[in-house]
Amino acid sequence: MTFTAIFIGILFVRFSRPQARILFADVAVITLHNGLPTLMLRIANGRLTLLTHALARLSVLTAETSPEGSVFRQVQGLKLVRDDMPIFPLTWTLMHVIDETSPLFGLEPEALEAGKARFFVSVQAQDSAMGATVHGLNTFLPSQVAYGKRYSDAVMVGDSGRIITDISRLSLIE
Repeated sequence: MTFTAIFIGILFVRFSRPQARILFADVAVITLHNGLPTLMLRIANGRLTLLTHALARLSVLTAETSPEGSVFRQVQGLKLVRDDMPIFPLTWTLMHVIDETSPLFGLEPEALEAGKARFFVSVQAQDSAMGATVHGLNTFLPSQVAYGKRYSDAVMVGDSGRIITDISRLSLIE
């Protein structure tokens, strides 16, 4: 009986961990926003419960050559227009303005491909129903960045006047 109780306890702990269910678009986009080139990544809350206190981080891993000629990989943080969301019920488009202070400033798509750049986005949020912190992590390659495109609307107002998110449109670009 003790063995059964311990086994069930271990089994419960192993499989009852909260699943993030933070969904990421298949592609990132670089487009003009407020007259400035902006890298955008769309994410969505795939849980049925409300997420709160969401925090997002965006980084790029690039190859750099030192003055001595050594090639090394460096991770640089990309400043987001907004990196926190008090309530994350639907979708959230993370935006990084590519200005003179951005590590991406002046880099052409070919340079990102040649440098084998990788974009990393991590999201942390509180699931208020479970009282647990959930995490999501995704990587974007240069081939997953669409230039001059924008995301199609994924949030609409339904017939009853309620706001609805169509998750199937999360990665849709135009």
